[in-house]
Amino acid sequence: MSQSIQHAPFFSVMVDETTDAANIEQEVASTGAETIYFTIKDVLLRLNLPFSKVRGQCYDGAATMTGCKFGVATRMNADEPRAIFTHCYGHSLNLACCDTIKQSKLMQDALDTTHEITKLIKKSPGREAAFKSLRCETAPEIDVPGIRLLCPTRWTVRADSLNSILENYSVLVELWSTALGHTEMNSRIQGVAAQMATFNFYFSSTWLLMVCHADNLSKSLQTKDMSAADGLIVVANLFISEKVKLWTSTILNLSLVPKTQPYGVSYAAYSASVHGVSGLWTFFLRTILDISSLLQPLEDAIRLHFISSITGRDSINDIESTFCSSSTVCWSCPA
Repeated sequence: MSQSIQHAPFFSVMVDETTDAANIEQEVASTGAETIYFTIKDVLLRLNLPFSKVRGQCYDGAATMTGCKFGVATRMNADEPRAIFTHCYGHSLNLACCDTIKQSKLMQDALDTTHEITKLIKKSPGREAAFKSLRCETAPEIDVPGIRLLCPTRWTVRADSLNSILENYSVLVELWSTALGHTEMNSRIQGVAAQMATFNFYFSSTWLLMVCHADNLSKSLQTKDMSAADGLIVVANLFISEKVKLWTSTILNLSLVPKTQPYGVSYAAYSASVHGVSGLWTFFLRTILDISSLLQPLEDAIRLHFISSITGRDSINDIESTFCSSSTVCWSCPA
């Protein structure tokens, strides 16, 4: 990798902490800005990468890295002003997920319980062995994933952990009943067993699987060929695609109204679509460019299902098709 970078006209630097296979954090001698700064310069020197070629630097938002007076980014800029700092998109995504989920106590409690469950299993060889044995006895022919550790600081890699709990729900419930009385951690086991018996925990854990969308986005942003401009496009595409699914579903539901309700209700369905539903996507079309291709499922739902439903006809002629096309454009495009 260093050889390919040496032949590049410029490159960027990304720095973050990491852990080894034993989950032990690998750190420099000191986590101060000065130490990290000189470590970066030392690594570049050892790899024969000229500091004058650095055009970008990307870190998390910690004061050590981004402090305006003595942060690593500031020190780097003092030596190479063209090294533009960018707050890590992946870290920003983590912060957004964190702030959003913390608004709901149910969701936060479910994550806390999940974290406790994964620790009880993964930090105890005896309980993990018992868990694997019970899983084989319960469903030996089904390929079910084992328990995945829930990372307390990385909000966008939690879907796998949540899914592993849901996939092994009955096995875990049985495990808690057999583990009681044989350990000094009875109170913790009783606590997670009580939480897993509640509707709130199961519902919240299932709902939190939406985090998988953030996982997909995080993985996309970390691909080696991803630029900042491409990252913005990926974010917009993923976000709009999810919205289009919801809007399309709404239009299809409105299409059922004239078919199941008395004559005249088609006017109400049409009014709901024009004066209500269409406003949901108008804002995005006016603020985000080049998303017409992402709206094709919505366009098809309007033309092929909704228009057919309110007109009461399975097929329409060329003149009506032109009218429908104009109506769709009016709904889905800004004036």
